[in-house]
Amino acid sequence: MKKILIVSYGDDSHKNCLVSTAERLGHESILFDAGGYPNTGDELSVDLTGTEPAIKMHLSNSPIKPGEIAGVWWRRPRGSKANQNLNGLDQYKHLEGEVLIRSLADLLPNANWISDPEATRMACRKTVQLVLAKKMGIKIPLTCLGNSPESVKSFVSYLKGRKMIVKPIGTSFIDMSKDKGESKVVFTKIIEPSLLLENIDLVKNCPVIFQEAVEKEYDLRITVVDNKVFSAKVVLEGCSDPSNVDWRNHDGKRQYERHSLPEEIAGQCAAFTKAIGLRFGCIDMAYSKKGGYTFFEINPQGQWLPSEYDLQYPISTALLESLVKY
Repeated sequence: MKKILIVSYGDDSHKNCLVSTAERLGHESILFDAGGYPNTGDELSVDLTGTEPAIKMHLSNSPIKPGEIAGVWWRRPRGSKANQNLNGLDQYKHLEGEVLIRSLADLLPNANWISDPEATRMACRKTVQLVLAKKMGIKIPLTCLGNSPESVKSFVSYLKGRKMIVKPIGTSFIDMSKDKGESKVVFTKIIEPSLLLENIDLVKNCPVIFQEAVEKEYDLRITVVDNKVFSAKVVLEGCSDPSNVDWRNHDGKRQYERHSLPEEIAGQCAAFTKAIGLRFGCIDMAYSKKGGYTFFEINPQGQWLPSEYDLQYPISTALLESLVKY
């Protein structure tokens, strides 16, 4: 039996799936609720009085020896409490705890990490993703990102009337709780070039991504675990907003189907995931008969349960096998 440390939070359904798989395969999983630390009762300490650092861990009401941990799944380290309106003292404690948590990769260097925390942080940057994909010869949409009105005007002119989309450069979640307002999620939307040009000076207020809208037959959620690639075709039906082109929008119904990627595209997905420093990632692509496969982004901590449950892809098994191998 090998022990797996899951850095996530208590009600994470993806964590629950991996825990069940670990039990089925005869391994023990330990949850570290990093989103609530240090108010969860979990304890971490590093004793530097001896010749070697002595790391002590007391997680989920049990003492854990660092050498017992075969793998660490860096799932959702900020957990379900990330967007709560904490008071000043609790926020300070949370941020101090986060500094220690993000040292775990250096404190547990012999464990299999999926994925390395610093690599995960860097890989979340969509600018880095798009530049790397282009360098690797992976097709991406024509793109302009930033907050320069002049650059966006030039981009609109370059597209010559073709459809455009706008989407966030970072997170899609806008937390309005501190302003006592309703929090919002920003989905990818089609934007009229004429409307954009009429309000072009507003661009300087916030960096965003503008891209040529991809004429697509369907979207793809491609889950990569080391060299294993699982591809799901996603079709969004019944969306009331014609400008919405984002399959994550809960206004519509999502249909999932198994999809067989060409060997070249599957290889590109695995190579890209490795090149950006990850061992796991959920890649979003689109397919059209005219343009083939187009890369949008990779989510280092993306969701894959529909592929596991609806399509019977063994993603949790692949994760478990990668976590316990030496």
